[in-house]
Amino acid sequence: MKFNTKNVDIIIVGASAASMVLAAQLLKYGIEPMVVDHRKGMSDTESLITLDRLSLDMLGRLGLMDTLLPLGSVCKGLTVQFADQVLKQIDLTHDEHLSAYHYFLNIEQGKVDKALLQYLGSKACPVYWDSRIKDIYQDDSGVRVVMEQDQSSHDIKSKWVVFSDCENDHILTRLGFDHKSWVIPQQLYCSKIEPNELVDCDQRLVMMSDGFMFAKSDERTNRYHLLSSTKSDGSSSKNVIGSVALNYLQQRCISFGRLNVDGLFLLDSIINLHFQDAANLSWKLAFIISEKMNKTMLSSYEVERKFLAMRVYRKSYWLLNVLLYKGRLFSKLRQQLALKSLDNILFTEYNYRRSELSLHHSLSKKIVAGDRLPNFTVYDEKSGVDTSLHEWVKKSGFVLLLLGSLSSYLRFNIGQGIKKKYTSYMHVYYLPYSSKNEHVFKAFEMKAEQHKMILIRPDGYIGFINDVLNASLVDTYMEELMKWRY
Repeated sequence: MKFNTKNVDIIIVGASAASMVLAAQLLKYGIEPMVVDHRKGMSDTESLITLDRLSLDMLGRLGLMDTLLPLGSVCKGLTVQFADQVLKQIDLTHDEHLSAYHYFLNIEQGKVDKALLQYLGSKACPVYWDSRIKDIYQDDSGVRVVMEQDQSSHDIKSKWVVFSDCENDHILTRLGFDHKSWVIPQQLYCSKIEPNELVDCDQRLVMMSDGFMFAKSDERTNRYHLLSSTKSDGSSSKNVIGSVALNYLQQRCISFGRLNVDGLFLLDSIINLHFQDAANLSWKLAFIISEKMNKTMLSSYEVERKFLAMRVYRKSYWLLNVLLYKGRLFSKLRQQLALKSLDNILFTEYNYRRSELSLHHSLSKKIVAGDRLPNFTVYDEKSGVDTSLHEWVKKSGFVLLLLGSLSSYLRFNIGQGIKKKYTSYMHVYYLPYSSKNEHVFKAFEMKAEQHKMILIRPDGYIGFINDVLNASLVDTYMEELMKWRY
């Protein structure tokens, strides 16, 4: 595709899976991004990735799971061994209310990329291949990007530029982006094996006295994809490195995805972190471009996502060092440390409780502002059918959930006030107490006669909880914390 425009809202540099998810999310808010990539076209990589339940949730909301699920292998557990001894079997779906999907999915990276590229094509979102950034200039009003395609230069003006990848590191350095990294001076080896029996659908981590082997299965081809510290015939080497960004924002340029955190991490936590970068950044950027929010809101993107990236970066380095330890001395201690490290990575709750956007004015302590909205089963009193909470409140934008039995007068006043001020940017849902929804009220520590007001961010996390029902409190939160403009 040749450049045919000179002015765009946003340029996304790098056509990674996470970049295309970001573009898809922006399209849902009416923002039309431009994606550019220095490659000739999409790489047809057969490397196997593992998508977690939150990533599957995002792809499901784009309508892509019907396409992707038959192309991958469902995975629900991780078996940890020392030689032939099973140390622990870990359930990867332990939190039943996290997502509508109760499994992980092993799938080739290229198949995910292809599905996302086709989705963008169906939405007429331009993706320009063989396009390189030669120079970039920015000020408080926007960015001018000098692109090269087919030996021709093109000047493109954009309000924002998101970097998921960049062929020219000196451009990122000149813009002021900085990283730190770790390197473990040992090679790991990737290979595929086809056993005589059917493959086990669960992942498997096997520690040995001289290293480790990590296996994930592809049931479609009946193969294991292995990452091992031991070289075998036909294996390819892989460097043991990791990097993390020290800053995410430089004026009108934004670091994203692989530039935020990248490297060799077990359990494929990296691509899932990148998808959550997209979930966090997309709505903030969309509302800023639509002039509904102040651009200072982007600082919350760095604060919320950097903390999580740093945590995975440090914990993964520690885990790999434990797994790569050689020798029989301290074998039991090594096993215990590996199990503890795995628990820290797999069972750490990723929430935004520390964020300045999370405001908790409620006596409830179990579910608080900053947590992801649990996906409880709910009975829709209006339609008379059972559904899930995520499905029920799936509209794009903010959602105000009113819990408790309210008078029609109060519901009308709150609903009309929200509709008048926020139009299509905020939606109101009402869940009265009933025996069929008692479990929801118990989870929020509510009695039948009590009320609660829950404001859910567009990325599915709770921004505000209050035990008092008053629309003016929502206005105050949106104006002061979300920097909302009416």
